[in-house]
Amino acid sequence: MELQEMRQATTLHMFSRWVLLWASLFGASAFADYSPYRDLSVLTSAEYGSKYFIVGGARFLIPSNEYWFYSLLPSRYTVPQSVIDSITTVPRDNTVLKSLNSAPVYVVIGGRKWHITSPEELSYWGGDSAVRPVPTGSLQLYESDNYLLVRERTGSQIYVMVMGTRFMVNTQAELNSYGGEAMVKTVPLGSLYDVYMGPQCGQVLREFSSSTVYELGPDYFTLIVSKKPRTTSHPPEGIVPDGALADIPTTAAPLRYCID
Repeated sequence: MELQEMRQATTLHMFSRWVLLWASLFGASAFADYSPYRDLSVLTSAEYGSKYFIVGGARFLIPSNEYWFYSLLPSRYTVPQSVIDSITTVPRDNTVLKSLNSAPVYVVIGGRKWHITSPEELSYWGGDSAVRPVPTGSLQLYESDNYLLVRERTGSQIYVMVMGTRFMVNTQAELNSYGGEAMVKTVPLGSLYDVYMGPQCGQVLREFSSSTVYELGPDYFTLIVSKKPRTTSHPPEGIVPDGALADIPTTAAPLRYCID
């Protein structure tokens, strides 16, 4: 009986960790569904009249000044707002899109958009015919990527995304702790150039093999971005590979607020 209870507790613990991982990767949208309506459909809220465009199984709110563009599409449905709310805001992996009236093209991988930097790279992801124009401003709806493992196409170095920045994964033990090789996703060649590398001001982190949690911010006297050990048992906002915080000076002084 005790063995069975231990197994049940272990299973529950593993499930809880996966729930937390999915929540950190995708937020509340991780628990929404892909659209039952096919891509390139336009949905109108029966209660409010607001309109949404479906791409990659996800919904994108259409601003009123762009209705004219999407009114040309043939697949149009009026549905309850509850149906619309049940549709995720995070497109499927490999969905290629751009903002209406804007040139940059992106592909969605792991709940984050990745810049496709050249026509040659775009051809790998399906070419011009794969690009879907989404309403202006809607590409900011999904940026949560905590513990997402990525590697550029044709590259070998693996990075882990923690709080919007990337860190080099140095050992097999670290890779395994983030989910292992099976969780590594391929992103466009050159797309990591646009992503901050290393710890950033305002983050609360600890290294993989350490129990010390650090806050990062400007030292009150020198204004140099420094790390300060937390004296409370508050958990870190992210766990980074060993050595990631080594070049950040440690301070005992108070930290100032980060200024963007």
